[in-house]
Amino acid sequence: MGKLGVVYFADVSKIEDNVAHLLEHCITAQLYERLRHDNLDLFDCYSTTTPSNIIFDITAYGNAVADAIAEIMNSLEPMPASRIDAEINRIELEDDLPLHANDLEKVRDVINSQITHIHFDVASSINEIPEQKDGLIKPDNSLLVYSLGAREWTLSILLPSNTDDMLVDIINCLVGRFLRCEDIYALHYEVVNGRVEYSFRTSKLTEQSDLDQRWQDVVKDFIAGGLDAVLGNINVSSDIVTKIRRAIDSLTVSIAPASAISSQAR
Repeated sequence: MGKLGVVYFADVSKIEDNVAHLLEHCITAQLYERLRHDNLDLFDCYSTTTPSNIIFDITAYGNAVADAIAEIMNSLEPMPASRIDAEINRIELEDDLPLHANDLEKVRDVINSQITHIHFDVASSINEIPEQKDGLIKPDNSLLVYSLGAREWTLSILLPSNTDDMLVDIINCLVGRFLRCEDIYALHYEVVNGRVEYSFRTSKLTEQSDLDQRWQDVVKDFIAGGLDAVLGNINVSSDIVTKIRRAIDSLTVSIAPASAISSQAR
């Protein structure tokens, strides 16, 4: 599966840092949702916000995905209030602190004004992005203020024997759909002793039964139509489709508090 890398960046030196961080989240959400709508969500995206720039380091799996990403980054649309609120919640999970909006309606207006006017440049690597380190004058921190906590979890998947890179990519695509559910913030993943382990955070009120049901719903939807559509976009043979479908259908998966997974691994 061919992989294409590109870095998008935009100047946020005149945007308050917390607002710029929320803008980063909202753009990531829109990028994912629009790709997901067309079953083109075979990509990796590392995003970050510095005092100078908002940065998206993206690896696309195939030309169709890369072309769709370029189109989206050049045609970002206003976000519904509910989606902006959801990304505020996601930032709370990311930082394990509540984010208080002094004027939520104004926050939404500011984000949508920025998201529809932002211009992205392209670089071949993050090291090529210029940084303004001196003389930055930021607006005061009056809209968004950090002021709760979160639970940390691990989703663990036992890899079938003779797993190839394509199957891991498809598993990442499936898990990505789960980790973009509302009130979930993905932290990182790694391969440990033949398992892929994904760490993520939720609010303290989230129960394991809630997560188990969400996972089942995502897998059911993926197997019912998403998997064939994703594989159809990268032109793989019917034999490979059958092989991957069987592998996805028989995955051994567990979701548990992060400390429980860690103790089981010892």
